Amino acid sequence: YAQNGNVMQFDGVNNYVDLGNAVANGTRTIEFWFRPLVDITPDLAEAKTLIARDATTSNIDEFNICFSPYTWSGFGGRLRFTCTYNANQSYSVYSDSSSWNHNQWYHVAAVIHPSQGLLLFINGIKQSSLSPLFITSIAPSTHITTIGCWGDSYNRFYNGWIDELRFSDIARYDSDFTPPCPEFDLDNNTLGLYHFNEKNGT
Repeated sequence: YAQNGNVMQFDGVNNYVDLGNAVANGTRTIEFWFRPLVDITPDLAEAKTLIARDATTSNIDEFNICFSPYTWSGFGGRLRFTCTYNANQSYSVYSDSSSWNHNQWYHVAAVIHPSQGLLLFINGIKQSSLSPLFITSIAPSTHITTIGCWGDSYNRFYNGWIDELRFSDIARYDSDFTPPCPEFDLDNNTLGLYHFNEKNGT
């Protein structure tokens, strides 16, 4: 990944970005570049959030992309994409890898596919984990979507960089692809696009 301009940096303590409650509504693809500032390994003690919406009362609109701690069903260190269908049904897919090098850039694409369910791509490679959640898209919500922390729970903070975040209303990928670099394009299917190139803000 050839970094172009500025990025968002998170300290793993209390840094996050509030994207409001509208940008993720209707989303089928979330993609971005990330660069951890510490190694992430299978013995990770606490979840570390890249992007999330935490809906504590109406879980149908909840989703997250995070690194799993070792206490979560033996998936320690794996990147997880989860969507909640209703109050009792969450569906997740996981990265094949459970180890991530600090200061290395990775591209992630989380997809809600109309016929394949939830899909996760790392550096353009389709991960082996599959989950048959055939929802239309992420449901509308009054809860905020955040980068770097677990929604409005404001915990599980991420330590690292994030760049080039795009929300799309289509399933952009269904097989291996070459990640876009250095900047994503704005097109008719883009719901939100963040280059993070401004010096003092998002």
